Amino acid sequence: MNLRSNPQCVLTTGTDQLFSGLDVIVEGVAERVTDRPRLVELAAVWKSKLDWDYEIGDGVFHDGAGHNGLVYGVKPVKVLSFNKKPYIQTRYRFS
Repeated sequence: MNLRSNPQCVLTTGTDQLFSGLDVIVEGVAERVTDRPRLVELAAVWKSKLDWDYEIGDGVFHDGAGHNGLVYGVKPVKVLSFNKKPYIQTRYRFS
């Protein structure tokens, strides 16, 4: 519901290791994915990696239990990466 009023968002991923790994922060604008071929592709990826089964509906995912899931992609504006040991920080900007 929040994305309808303000599509700006931040995604983070990384590791819980203090002295190794890479943390990444993506700032951008969330855009709804409704294209059927793209939804089919994403459902196949999530099935192969996470064993999640989704049926493709009219611009949404169905979970088989009567729930619909909206799918969003984030168009990046800025990406920050933080490498740990050696400590390196990098910023990427997109137009």
